Amino acid sequence: MDAFEAFLKGEADLFDWHLAYQQTNAFRSELYAYWQRYRARMQRDPEERAAYAREWKRRNKDRVRAIEQRYLKRRATLPNTFTDKHWQHALKYFNNRCAVCGSADQIHQAHWIPLSRPECPGTLPSNIIPLCRSCNISQRAKLPTVWLRQTFDAATQREIIRKVNKYFASLNLSGLRNSPHGVTGAT
Repeated sequence: MDAFEAFLKGEADLFDWHLAYQQTNAFRSELYAYWQRYRARMQRDPEERAAYAREWKRRNKDRVRAIEQRYLKRRATLPNTFTDKHWQHALKYFNNRCAVCGSADQIHQAHWIPLSRPECPGTLPSNIIPLCRSCNISQRAKLPTVWLRQTFDAATQREIIRKVNKYFASLNLSGLRNSPHGVTGAT
């Protein structure tokens, strides 16, 4: 007798049945199909996505505030030695373009290892690269190798990592690097 039959006979509660159902392939495929439809809808209509985010933030002000406070506290406790000189070097090295996709639109100072990750060494020359808005948003809080694996094919991943590693090595040669740790990651 499965959990649903036990539930119908009163021998199990709804929670037991739901837990058992979550382990089935039917549940997994329904959930996968739901998320595929959701992602497609959000990609088709960025305004709907933005409206949803605004509404969530409006309803969850305490959670938003807590997230922001954790972020600011974490940022304040990590080293921050990145200067305008370092940023100018990064922009010059990547020709005022995104280090990943090569776009020249809306270039951000991005943490190669995101601040929210425990592995993050801080805002150091050896952890900041220029990324376009799209790549920076796409990376979110993912480690570079995970993000690149999810976003690009293997050859492109290797090329991006080679390019970023070469940039970080250029910091040593130009005397701009002030951190002895390796933060580039490899596949």
